[in-house]
Amino acid sequence: MGRVGYHPMKTSEVIEMSLPKKITITTLVHIPELFGFWENSLDVLKLSLSSLFAHTDQEFDFMVFDNGSCQEVYDYLSEQYQNGNIQYLFFSEKNLRKTDALPIIFREAPGEIICYFDSDVYFLPNWLDESLKVLEKFPEIGMLTACPVARNKSSFMFKSTYKGVSNLDKVEKKIGNNLIDEEYIVSHALSVGVGISDYKENRLNEREDFLITCDGVSAFITAVDFQYITTKKAIDSVKNEWNDLQINLMKSKVKHLRGAQIGPPTFQILTDKYGFWKLSTKDYLVHHMGNRLPDFSVELPWIDLTKLKVLPNQNQKNIVRRHNKNIILRSTRLRRLVKKIHLWTYKFLYEN
Repeated sequence: MGRVGYHPMKTSEVIEMSLPKKITITTLVHIPELFGFWENSLDVLKLSLSSLFAHTDQEFDFMVFDNGSCQEVYDYLSEQYQNGNIQYLFFSEKNLRKTDALPIIFREAPGEIICYFDSDVYFLPNWLDESLKVLEKFPEIGMLTACPVARNKSSFMFKSTYKGVSNLDKVEKKIGNNLIDEEYIVSHALSVGVGISDYKENRLNEREDFLITCDGVSAFITAVDFQYITTKKAIDSVKNEWNDLQINLMKSKVKHLRGAQIGPPTFQILTDKYGFWKLSTKDYLVHHMGNRLPDFSVELPWIDLTKLKVLPNQNQKNIVRRHNKNIILRSTRLRRLVKKIHLWTYKFLYEN
């Protein structure tokens, strides 16, 4: 049977279409089950999105790419879409990993300013306000993270940032190994499950904090991949080389590319190649939670909790007691062994 009627959109009249917001905020979700490693991940996801909605004042479109999650996560995201909290929702039957999902997100995100975050990030008040101030003052940015994560001076993806900063006389520069607040370093170490002494020994043995200031706006030369703001200009500049570089990185055996099968630093390397800067806000405005609900009284002790609109709905004493009980599991060597075993079982269960 042929078509009945005439498509209402096929008309000579001008039909107004809604334009996308200037800012697109995006995330990638992968929670294949709700036990084992992912036992609390749905609660973490809910807290992450709740903090985003509660602590973001600007208008934005929200885009979510679900990367092969379980039915409970599918239902939750569908509900958020139906309620109007998500404007663009994509579901993949299989886990494409961050490796293949991120290019899809960047290609489809319509905003001029694009914020990516892993779905275990908690947003603190004013995170976007302060980020946009830095972005406006330093428009050369390719990656801008809303918290300063200390790093070694030997980091290999910041050459263009250093070069760009050195060419600007109006930028005030300050270098040291103690410019980032010690509480911020401890908080990030706790969030990734590493003791502070091990964290400093293994990740900050050649620490360098580089603070820049222009017209009263300050930022650190540092950025990480669990949360950052970029621009459509930066994405368009690197997209033609993305695929080839990504394939090469996935084959690399270089130590700093461990985990490249999940998410190689393609964007980091290409933005550096094309002269885009990597910066962070001066203040700690987003918090990596990991796979369990955080204890803010321990992980963010300087925060006035009464100013947060959403908090973890879990007894804080239980969190502290479990944290102390599992101290042996925070051994770096043991964690590496467990990760290897976990990766093998994951591939066997979900990718074969």
